[in-house]
Amino acid sequence: MLAICGGLMRTGSVNMFQIMREIAESQDKGYAPIMPLNHEEEFFLEHLKEWANDTRRIVIKSHLWRNELEPYADKMKVIVTIRDMRDVVVSLMNFRNGTFESSLNSNAFKRNIVGQKEWQEKVPKKNLFVIKYEDFIHNRIAITERVADFIGVPVSRLGAFEIENKWNLSANLRRAKEGYPANSPYYMSERHISSGRDGQWKTALTEEQIAQVEETAGKNWFRSNGYKLWKD
Repeated sequence: MLAICGGLMRTGSVNMFQIMREIAESQDKGYAPIMPLNHEEEFFLEHLKEWANDTRRIVIKSHLWRNELEPYADKMKVIVTIRDMRDVVVSLMNFRNGTFESSLNSNAFKRNIVGQKEWQEKVPKKNLFVIKYEDFIHNRIAITERVADFIGVPVSRLGAFEIENKWNLSANLRRAKEGYPANSPYYMSERHISSGRDGQWKTALTEEQIAQVEETAGKNWFRSNGYKLWKD
């Protein structure tokens, strides 16, 4: 069975993927395939049917929905991480050392809106779990338990604690300084992480910039995902 991390850009999706992989492997219930450098696409297409029909949990990361997944929509569990789009812009600014304008108008920002919509339209509701970044970072052990239950590989509270301790931000920063192979499933560079805090937009953006983000993402996106608008 495919266990897909469909997390969007700058939403903690790399960390979620690490946790999903650790859940499957720590319980001996699956693994995350190592994609060969420069041949990821061919490898994915070659093995997709095999992974979808495997009795184990095959953990895959894909920011966006792919049409090749459609025949297997009932044979997958998809976890999509989302984040306050105002913080996504700030995170993009930090990650790329870019300006507000370049981050707001980037493909990464635009794809987050489209990407979430596609996952929600293409994947049966019972097979989709949308997790807010803010819930994830403040309730990591509880979220780890829920993720494990969702993909059908339950872990104990102690097991969830051990997984969280192994893959929290501090542990990832420590590993990043030591260096990862570029094709490591665990890959996360130091620049992946700025502070990890939520709500940075409140001090990093001006009121005018906040209004621009809300207008560009769409006020309905904020309301439908449980985020308060600046002037609400």
